Amino acid sequence: MITVIIPSRKERYLEATIQDVMAKATGPVEVIAILDGCDPPERTPGAVYLKTDGIGMRASINLAVDAASYNYLLKLDAHCMMAPGWDAQLLTDHIPGCVQVPRRYRLDPEKWEKGTEYFDYQHIIFPLKFNPPQLHGFKSPERQLAHADILIDDTFTFQGSGWFMEKEHYRACGLLWVDEYESQMQGEPEDIGFCTRQRGGRLLVNKNTYMAHWYKPKETGRGYFMDSRKAGRAYAYAYQRWVHDNKDLFTKTVEQFLPLSGWPKDWVARLYASE
Repeated sequence: MITVIIPSRKERYLEATIQDVMAKATGPVEVIAILDGCDPPERTPGAVYLKTDGIGMRASINLAVDAASYNYLLKLDAHCMMAPGWDAQLLTDHIPGCVQVPRRYRLDPEKWEKGTEYFDYQHIIFPLKFNPPQLHGFKSPERQLAHADILIDDTFTFQGSGWFMEKEHYRACGLLWVDEYESQMQGEPEDIGFCTRQRGGRLLVNKNTYMAHWYKPKETGRGYFMDSRKAGRAYAYAYQRWVHDNKDLFTKTVEQFLPLSGWPKDWVARLYASE
């Protein structure tokens, strides 16, 4: 019932991720791995592999969505471990038109074990702290403490390594935009979160299940290269689209999650001073 989409480029733990997802599922799952300009030395039986010529992360996800056989989508980075029974829990807790993000731990990829620290919430940093203004998420320990007993809860934004939604919702939102500058990863969580709210849905953290994500050290390099010029344009696009072109939605969302660390009391006046 679930198609798992894993965009990858030069990922050392791709097969471990695929095998973990399959082994921990209780029901039928389809795994589609995008080999975006790369070719792994081994392939896991039962998984679907789509080879592309470096088309970028967003375009890779779109390609996999088009190929998906099932109505529900779980997108994962290619270096993640899932909780046992992750599929049954996400399906049980799903609300139509909403997006779920599992509780997130750090992954030790060599031991293939999750750490003890977990992250349930993120909020957007006040955009004017960056020059030029941008949307970036950061962990919210205050909300995590205050909402510890709420197992399925609204979150302002998320880290981007994993999300769950219906295929129809993905398509209705027009996710994810791709342009002539390549399909950069920047702005993915913001597009998903605000598009979902725009359609009357909610962005939810689900603490009943979890994922563990490997945070790559600098010496390992990145799978998807981050071109600074293209990244800058992607950040500018997301900022313009959600802060200014959808001002009412953005201000309503911020107000829902106040108080926010680092946001000034006059945030509305400062964000929209030029309007």
